[in-house]
Amino acid sequence: MTDDFDLPPEMIVTYLVHRQADVEKCRAALKSGDYSVFEKIGHQLKGNGVSFGFPEIGQLGQEMELAGKTKDAAKATSLVTTLEQFVETKLQNLH
Repeated sequence: MTDDFDLPPEMIVTYLVHRQADVEKCRAALKSGDYSVFEKIGHQLKGNGVSFGFPEIGQLGQEMELAGKTKDAAKATSLVTTLEQFVETKLQNLH
């Protein structure tokens, strides 16, 4: 997280908890083969990651959107795992 953002900690926690929900949606989408979920969530993360001070999430979102468009299961799986680990680490650091 960058120091340029001065958001209340509870807002950041809420944002990260929503990203955990995105991880679950993506895992379900992988099982069902619904790559449109990756396109949608990836697009959203691409925009809101930077807004909340997490450019890494924005970058992951961009890559997730592309993985959804190309239906790249291996890349999508890897990106979801990376997002999950990133979010978990940030949440642990906030507590």
